Amino acid sequence: MGALKRSIKSERKVYGGLVNYVHYETYFIPEGNMFYRHVHKQIRYADEREVRLLAPVEPNQIPSSSAPVKGVRISVDLTTLIQQIWVVGDHNGTSMAALKEYLELKGQNSLTLKAV
Repeated sequence: MGALKRSIKSERKVYGGLVNYVHYETYFIPEGNMFYRHVHKQIRYADEREVRLLAPVEPNQIPSSSAPVKGVRISVDLTTLIQQIWVVGDHNGTSMAALKEYLELKGQNSLTLKAV
């Protein structure tokens, strides 16, 4: 998670951790911490090995409209966050070519692309 921490370019407080995969029928998610419910997931998703980032929003930062807040944008440095991109099943090379073109357009030429 070191690269993930270093890649975050935000003044906002960001918390992160590994998701805990549990059987909801037998596991009680503890109370008393507003993050607990966001870092637990059903055991059937354990192969995802997910990391979640949470950026709390202060009540005075919530828009006055009745629409729910769907999230907060957090800037990250992609060259710090991503070292390699693996492309699987690209038999004729079109996906790899399109990805290379996109990365060049975005100035992300330092990433390593691998075809599998």
